[in-house]
Amino acid sequence: ILFERANVAHMGDLMFNRAHPVIDRTNGASIAGWIDVLEKVASEYPADTIYIFGHAGEGHPVTGSRDALRYHAGYLGALLEYVRGEVKAGKSRDEVVASTALIKGYEDYGPLIPRPLGPAYDEVTAGGAR
Repeated sequence: ILFERANVAHMGDLMFNRAHPVIDRTNGASIAGWIDVLEKVASEYPADTIYIFGHAGEGHPVTGSRDALRYHAGYLGALLEYVRGEVKAGKSRDEVVASTALIKGYEDYGPLIPRPLGPAYDEVTAGGAR
């Protein structure tokens, strides 16, 4: 939701600032599509727009700039790339979901957890991930 006069955009569940997101593939969520939306919003809204995030990791703010949106989009892309590599290495869904690795360049999200890994695995193996 964009509050034009205030130059504030509320991102709701589209924005997890330095926190692993909930990805509801059962109801149509797509990580690749999510990346597209974040990039579109970051490029279409004014440079000085203030974004209100739906979620933030401990110690991280619930508001920020377009850089935070692009950073989260980058994390989502890195998540898909990580899972793609694990699949290519022959790991099963259970093995991938059990991973607690840190994603290089996104260590501030903390160790991986099952919540984003399962949906990322499903997206990668379904051929929907770019």
